[in-house]
Amino acid sequence: MSTNPTSHVTVRQQTALVESVLGHSVEWSGLPDPTGYIAQVLGDTFHRPGAPAFGSIQLLGRNADYHRHDQHTSASLLELITSHAQGGRVTAPMIAWTEDGPTAQPGVHRVRGITATATLRATLSRRLDSLNPVAAFRLLDQPEIAAIEYSHRDYVVFSCMLDRNADSGLLAGAIQGSDIAFWHNTVEAEGAFALDIDTYRARFAGTGVSA
Repeated sequence: MSTNPTSHVTVRQQTALVESVLGHSVEWSGLPDPTGYIAQVLGDTFHRPGAPAFGSIQLLGRNADYHRHDQHTSASLLELITSHAQGGRVTAPMIAWTEDGPTAQPGVHRVRGITATATLRATLSRRLDSLNPVAAFRLLDQPEIAAIEYSHRDYVVFSCMLDRNADSGLLAGAIQGSDIAFWHNTVEAEGAFALDIDTYRARFAGTGVSA
């Protein structure tokens, strides 16, 4: 299946995201597509940035709502994510999309939930107890980790679906799930990141949820 020439996100990336969000594999090639609608929804990001993956979910009979960040405050955006979360983890398929800009390239990413500095301080303490002194010092030497000790912020946890090196601007200052756990009673999550809500709102163009 080819993508629309205006596409910024390949079908392969979209399929991987949809499978990640839904929790099971999806075979698009078996779906009837006499008018090319599926190809259009999967490939066209020109008019609806960030929509391809959620367009794919819509093909499975789900509804999707898109919320542009320039129409939200940080507080209302946090409320939106919280309304679809339990124990900090989202309970409905949710994505965040980026557009061309100084800190990111166009892409679609999976939102995994929210957390707060109080939780991060507790998981950081447990993490430090498990490390030798040198490793603990190196972890605390990271500015984003050190800031946990004196800040009071809420964070959005997400999985970056693009190459980290290619999206370094998007992830600058992000806390890595490979360093500390984002929630109680969980292990570190490789491939997951957390940005404070203000930075998340600024760097991502919008958040989509399929309820």
